[in-house]
Amino acid sequence: MSTMPTPISQFGIRAHAIELGRATPVHRLVTQGESAALIERTGFRRFHEIPDDVSTSALAGRAARRCLDKAGLSATDVDFIVTISAGVPEYLGWDVSAAVAAELGCERTRTLLLTQGCAAAVLGLEVVEGMFAVQPDIQRALYIAVDRLSSRHMGRVGTTTVDSDGSVALLLERGHERLRRLATAQITLPQYHDLFRHPYCGREHHCGGDPFANRAHRPEDYLLERFSEAPDALLVWAEQCGAAMAEVIEECCTTAGRSTSQLKWLLMLHDRRESMTRVARAADVSPGCTNSSLAPILGHFGGLDPLLDMTLLDAKGDLTAGDLLCLAGVSSGMHAFATLIEV
Repeated sequence: MSTMPTPISQFGIRAHAIELGRATPVHRLVTQGESAALIERTGFRRFHEIPDDVSTSALAGRAARRCLDKAGLSATDVDFIVTISAGVPEYLGWDVSAAVAAELGCERTRTLLLTQGCAAAVLGLEVVEGMFAVQPDIQRALYIAVDRLSSRHMGRVGTTTVDSDGSVALLLERGHERLRRLATAQITLPQYHDLFRHPYCGREHHCGGDPFANRAHRPEDYLLERFSEAPDALLVWAEQCGAAMAEVIEECCTTAGRSTSQLKWLLMLHDRRESMTRVARAADVSPGCTNSSLAPILGHFGGLDPLLDMTLLDAKGDLTAGDLLCLAGVSSGMHAFATLIEV
């Protein structure tokens, strides 16, 4: 890929906040019918769960209010609200971003909804930079990523992860010098677009009489169906995903005039420790610079994992001026993605 000139960052992160569900030991899931063997294989020890009566927009609204409070601002001080939600929403044809704006008491504030799987929360930062560049009236944008399990359509235990409920809110401000986006990279492997989709409740296959039909179709079923006639292709797919992720991490650093050796942190989607370590080594990053120790005690929050960990590390005082963070992952689609942030 060609090297692009280093962009001038249009914004920084002025404030951030999180709202997580209740921390719960993973063994509780066995009583809900999940496989103990599969849970053990993931290596996750805890997950975070929001009560059933808390909606996706309410969860996002809680994080957003905390973020605004930290900045000493109100929702009326925000020019744009971007909501990222890749899960199954409460209703079909429902705009979660508008619902979040209503949750915050906004009346005319513009909103945008991003839903590109687990990639959207990281790739969306580049979208917002474009908004700042072409719309001079935008001074502040509220950027909210929320992941809320839909128990009707899926279980908490995936092929290699245990899913959690939570939200991260970032206040992005024009000209703010801290936590600036330097570069973003993405590679799409469209030949694998059919992996991990829900088979029911769409135009192709309606929900039918069983409201839990999607839950009966486990995540690993997609892989077994897709590669049943060519088992070796499963290894090829895994290798392609790993190589693409290493490539986008390197591209981000090159575009910003940096090297992977300068990374303070490589914050990836939460996965098994072995998988995260393998990706780090492929990208020539020390495994000790990753968030692999955070993943098993937090659970997988979809695309907001890297944003969550960046917020937690900053709150603990582990980020100092000049540190380079790479937020990266591979999501359904398939998309390998990365964004480079400078503290």
